[in-house]
Order: sequence, then structure tokens, then C-alpha cells
Amino acid sequence: MKICQFWERCCRLTINIKNLGFAVALVVGLILLFPSLLFAQKAATKKSTNSKTAKKSTTSEKKPDAAPQTQEEAQKYFNSGVSTLDRVKLNLRRDVSLENRSSIATTIIKDLIDAINDFNKTIELRLDFAEAYYRRGTARQILSAAVPSNSQKAAIQIILKDFDKAIELKPGYADAYLARAWHLTTDDAFAEGLADLVKAVQDCEKGINLNPKLGEGYFVRGNIKHRQNKLSEAMADYDKAVQSISSVIAPDVLYYKRGVIKDSWKDYRGAMQEYTRAIGFMPSSERSYLNRGTAKFYLSDNSACDDWSRACSLGNGIGCNNVAQFCRR
Repeated sequence: MKICQFWERCCRLTINIKNLGFAVALVVGLILLFPSLLFAQKAATKKSTNSKTAKKSTTSEKKPDAAPQTQEEAQKYFNSGVSTLDRVKLNLRRDVSLENRSSIATTIIKDLIDAINDFNKTIELRLDFAEAYYRRGTARQILSAAVPSNSQKAAIQIILKDFDKAIELKPGYADAYLARAWHLTTDDAFAEGLADLVKAVQDCEKGINLNPKLGEGYFVRGNIKHRQNKLSEAMADYDKAVQSISSVIAPDVLYYKRGVIKDSWKDYRGAMQEYTRAIGFMPSSERSYLNRGTAKFYLSDNSACDDWSRACSLGNGIGCNNVAQFCRR
């Protein structure tokens, strides 16, 4: 896949390694402890009721000791994974020249794998950590878009299982519902026969009901309506998403899609403004430069060639063709 295509796909797993050392240590420990348990059981029958109570009290005091330590370790891995994933999102929004994208792409992929491994370790220590499943699903989602698997269908299913588990553990988890809705409506999901618009809409409604101020819910629902060619309804949802733009995961994509709809309505000036906003969030968005250049062309704006040239420099072939055809100087 070309680096420019990688970049565009990024902007919208790993195997769970069980702790074999822990399992072996547990078995050996039980074997060594077993004779002592038998002895203690015999001795207990000769002791008074007070002694039994004291023993039970001692035992009950020991049990919780490991739990806080395990939770603390799980939280450490989780925080590390979140920090790495946040770094990935920042790198995706950098204005990087085409020639430098390859090295940045390598860094992003490594960070994604590291984040997934951290979330794996978190889940090994705490099987009930809903946020870890959600974050791992998100990291896998980005990695799948960046580096398509040989079995893309299986990769999609693995990601969906993470979101399913997050929702199972935390039924009021609005972000997880919206992430699952998004994943059920991607181009890859349609290509692999896993798309489910009905379920995706239900997830959007659930997410919106749980948190009406979360702009991502309106954005994802707008995408579904856009795909169904219900453009007015899609724009209405996009309008609501803009009102909560800080909570939209990919604001550049939101404004780009608004521009596409306005293009279809021949509102080229409005479309140009939307693409400009998209570029503000994603300075290396080749498709936004391409479409803004086309909108300017229809408005007889001479700077159209500048946008097409920028799109071309970012690796967009159509931009290069437009420069060659319309921008002879």
C-alpha cells in the first residue's frame, strides 16, 4: 500500500500471550502447599473454636493482599497503553511531507503494537477492565486500517469482540457503542460482508441516549445516513456533531464529509469552507486539498491550482492530473 493511502486510512492483532510463568508457579505452589494443608486440617480438629476463628481471620486478612497489587500493575500497563495511543493520534495529525511519511508511519505502527501489548497485559491482570477492551479495540482498528491483514474478515471480528466485551462489562459505555457502530460501517466491513447498518444505528441511538453531548454519536449516525444517500438527514446530524466538535474523534473527516455533501448540492463556496476546516485539523489531508481546489475551480478562483499542486505533492494522482490539464503556465 502506498504511504499516502496508508495515511488516509490511518486517519479513521496481536496474540494474547498468557502468563505461563504465573501458571507454572501456581501449580508448583499448590503441590508444595498441599501437605501443609492436610496437616493444618488435622491440627484444626484439636484446637478450640477460638483458635479456628483466629485462623480464619488470619486467612481472610491474607486474601486481599494480592488484589491491590494486581490492580495497580494493571493500571500501570493501561496508562502506558493510553499514553502510547494518544501519541499515535497526535502523529496522525502532523503536517508531514510525503518523503517523511514512511519513517513516521513506521513509528506509528510500532506504537500501535506496543499499545496493544500493554492492553493485553492489562486484561491478563484484570479480565473485568472494560476500558482496556475498548482501547485495545481502538488501537487494533487503526492498525487494521494501516496494515490490512491477510484475513481482514478475522481482523474485523477480533476488533468487534473487543467492543462487545467492553459493552458487556460496562453496559453504559457510550464510547464503546459508538466505536462498534463505526466499525460496522467501514468500507472494509462492507467488503467482507460484516457491515450491519441496522445494528450500527441502534448502537448510535444507544450512545446518544447515554451521552447526548458526545458529538461522535451524531457523526457516526450521519455517516450511516450519508451512505444511505439521505443527505439532508446526514447534514442535520453533522450539524449536531459540529456543536460538540471537541468530542469527535476525527473532526477532519467530519468537515470533509460536510464538504462532499455541499459539493453535491453545488454549494461550492460552502464546500470550500468545509474543506478549509478539515485541513485545519489535518494539514496533510490530500483529498481535502483536492476537493477544495475543485470547488475553487468552479468558483473561478485562480488559487485552485495551488490546492491541486499541494494534493499532488502529498501523493494524490488526480491532483497531479488536474495541475497538468488546467494549470499550464
